[in-house]
Amino acid sequence: VGTNRWIEYIVDALSEPRETRADICKPVYEEWKKNGAKAAIDLYRDLLRTKEQEYDFNEFVLMSIGSKLSNRGLYNDSIEFLLGSVEIYPDAKYGYYTHYLAAENFQKLSRPELATKHCRESLRLKPDFEAAARLMEELSQEISE
Repeated sequence: VGTNRWIEYIVDALSEPRETRADICKPVYEEWKKNGAKAAIDLYRDLLRTKEQEYDFNEFVLMSIGSKLSNRGLYNDSIEFLLGSVEIYPDAKYGYYTHYLAAENFQKLSRPELATKHCRESLRLKPDFEAAARLMEELSQEISE
């Protein structure tokens, strides 16, 4: 992601009106550490359904956690959070980026077919997303080899 795109992402995240709600990351993180990524996503989904007014839910949370896990080399857990994000927030403003991150993770796990699937979705959502176009080229070469 280029500097301008990253700044736009941060501004959007910080511009959303914030109420004094509890940080959803804390219980989700604790659940992840204790029971794994699937359990953490299930908890997030359950709290969103039952305690929406108590926590600071937004479309960036799961994507951000997935990104951080990927940076730590925890690709399988990262994918769980990213796929949870696109499931829970199918119309997210940065859904294209979430699919791109999933594609990168699948590529790192040597799963080019799934990487290609998510890269295609990223480009469907944002056809001019250059990073996804470059990744698609890489994946096409990997598959053809």
